[in-house]
Amino acid sequence: MPLRRFPVLEAGALSVLSALLFYFFFQINHWLTEHLEHSQYINWLFLPGGLRVLLVLVLGLSGAFGIVLGSWAVSFSEDPVWSWLMLGNGLISGLTPWLIMRWMMHSQDLRTHLPLITPRRLIGFVLVYALANALFHHLFWWVLSEDRWPQVQGFLPMTIGDAMGALVLLYCLKWTLDRWPLPTPDPR
Repeated sequence: MPLRRFPVLEAGALSVLSALLFYFFFQINHWLTEHLEHSQYINWLFLPGGLRVLLVLVLGLSGAFGIVLGSWAVSFSEDPVWSWLMLGNGLISGLTPWLIMRWMMHSQDLRTHLPLITPRRLIGFVLVYALANALFHHLFWWVLSEDRWPQVQGFLPMTIGDAMGALVLLYCLKWTLDRWPLPTPDPR
């Protein structure tokens, strides 16, 4: 029986797959770019930012929920105590790119079918997402923190890290697809 007959099961499976991808991609990013860290969880090149963009554009809400779950898994693997910080970081990580995509679909005529998105609109989406992600994270941390100055200092590095990570990942993907195109069906 095809999975399409069970949309909830399909969405759940895509969310779990997205969560696993995000978790492992986060670990790989930490290993590759540890020397580029501005502070804990803030990196000048954050490749999972690109995965967030890709998962949301390709999988929509299932990708966003997967990012939330993957972010919680990252937090839980580093500190196995539940906290408001863990909950908020996960929700912001997954829902921010999805909310920006929804907003841009209505206000900027952003199409979610990846081949139809122009490079200009994709770069615009990445920049708005990176700015919003850093803003929401830092506002959340600012509310929870007693020492507010570090929350302000990390805003620019997080914005740059998310934008650069997204652009690097998306352009590496484009370069790969240009070199090894997917097979096209026979037009007969």
